[in-house]
Amino acid sequence: MYTKFLYIILLGLIVTQQAYSAGSGALPEDQSVSHGETPKLIDPIQSEGLYLVLSNDDQRTYSEYIELGRVLRSSHNPIDVYAERADQVLTITQKEYPPADQSPLLKLLPFFVNLKTLSLRAFYSGVSGDRTVKVKELESILGILPSLSQLEVLRLESFYISDDHAKSLVNALAKMHNLQDLQLCWNDIDIAGVEAITGVLPQMPNLLGLTLWDNDIDAARVEALAVPISKMPSLKRLNLAGGEIGTTGVEALPQMFSLRNLQLRYNICATDSKVLADALVKMTGLQILGVRDNKIGDAGVEVLAKILPQMLNLENLDLEGNNIGNTGVEALVGVLDKMPKLQRLSLEDNEIGDAGAEALLKIIPTLTQLQVLVLCESKIKDALKIQLKACERRGLQICV
Repeated sequence: MYTKFLYIILLGLIVTQQAYSAGSGALPEDQSVSHGETPKLIDPIQSEGLYLVLSNDDQRTYSEYIELGRVLRSSHNPIDVYAERADQVLTITQKEYPPADQSPLLKLLPFFVNLKTLSLRAFYSGVSGDRTVKVKELESILGILPSLSQLEVLRLESFYISDDHAKSLVNALAKMHNLQDLQLCWNDIDIAGVEAITGVLPQMPNLLGLTLWDNDIDAARVEALAVPISKMPSLKRLNLAGGEIGTTGVEALPQMFSLRNLQLRYNICATDSKVLADALVKMTGLQILGVRDNKIGDAGVEVLAKILPQMLNLENLDLEGNNIGNTGVEALVGVLDKMPKLQRLSLEDNEIGDAGAEALLKIIPTLTQLQVLVLCESKIKDALKIQLKACERRGLQICV
């Protein structure tokens, strides 16, 4: 029915039994579904996971979505039978975009007052005016967020978050004291927006993870992040993938001493490797490091290899897509036995050939703590791939 703008929003709602118990939300109790009545709007329920997948392809009306809310809250609904065994998951896919003030999804959302996870992803159709439509949708979403004070995970993907939107988001975040994971991906947030968001971070004592994937995060934005994050001992995960943090941004990383998981995909080049190595050696608590798709080459890996033995807590190292050849692998092989906690090493999509494979064959038997070694998309010949697979043992998987 709404054909002017083609738009897709994927709404993932993960809630606990509490969200559906009697008294939650704003729906009148006398309108709940009677015992034994089969709700016509609900597709077959799976006992594990309890996925309810609905679509407006059949042009459900707003009143029907409200009826869905009643069904979910009914104490006699089959959902309650399995409530103690799995989370309830509601996924609604809306393929045609109505005006923001008419969206049944947004009108339904406030009823989930105990919502734990909210994930919204917007897509463009390429139709003129889509950006205006998306901005209006975001404004409606930001207006609802303050009422969802129980959220633990919030993901907003592919919206345009302007400076004004960032301020509205900050106002909502300040009330979300239970938020543990904030993911803002592909939102074109500029420096003023980043500064506004980082300013509220210290007021979020339970925040464990922050993702700013593909927001043009540069050195200035990293420096803006560094100070507030340095005051947040609870923050353990930071994803800056898809930025251009450069040398200056890398130099600011050690201020974030509490981090255990750092993702820097699509951020640096070979010339930044020395500065990165100097920063990483100061981040002794890191357990997971992702520097995939940075094209640092053999020279960059040789620089990193020199400091890896000093990263005593590192468990997961991702070097996928870095133009690493035999020389780089040989540099790694020389230090792998000095990394006592390393459990996973990814060298996928590199230029590793037979010489690199032979070097790995010699060291693998000594790496008793290693659980996963990824070597897919390499230049290793089939015969050596077979030998590498033969090195698998209980607790060790080798992907070639």
